[in-house]
Amino acid sequence: MIKMPSWEIIEELDSPRKVAPWAVYWNGEQVARVRTREEAHAEVTHYIAKWEDQAHTREDILNNAIKHTCGDRDLEYGPPTENLGNIAVLWDAYLESKYAGQTIGQLTGMITSQDVAHLNVLQKMARTFSGKVKADTYEDMAAYAGIAFECATEEKE
Repeated sequence: MIKMPSWEIIEELDSPRKVAPWAVYWNGEQVARVRTREEAHAEVTHYIAKWEDQAHTREDILNNAIKHTCGDRDLEYGPPTENLGNIAVLWDAYLESKYAGQTIGQLTGMITSQDVAHLNVLQKMARTFSGKVKADTYEDMAAYAGIAFECATEEKE
């Protein structure tokens, strides 16, 4: 599990810097002095966002993927194989309607829940092409890869 760094906002009334009496500390180190509590909160928000965008270890990525796919999302959306199966049906209907009578129509009914998981991995992978590194993108790719395996095993049964 990822441990969030600590932060504090302290008003130093006896500070010689009366212009900026608020100090922002990140992991025990002073990182900013500001005039108002609101500015201090903005600094903390900035540091939290910066920290969240940092790359984590592969173990963190995989543990977060497990947490996301085997917990709340199961409760919210149902089993992934069922949810992605529903998406496959909708994608089939969309493609059939949009390309009726064309070559794609022969593929109607062929998209599976595993295909949906694979396509979602590709969607997340495309986000990495921007060069921005976000742990969430890699967590989602790992999660969809695991879901694709689950779908493949259930589709064979």
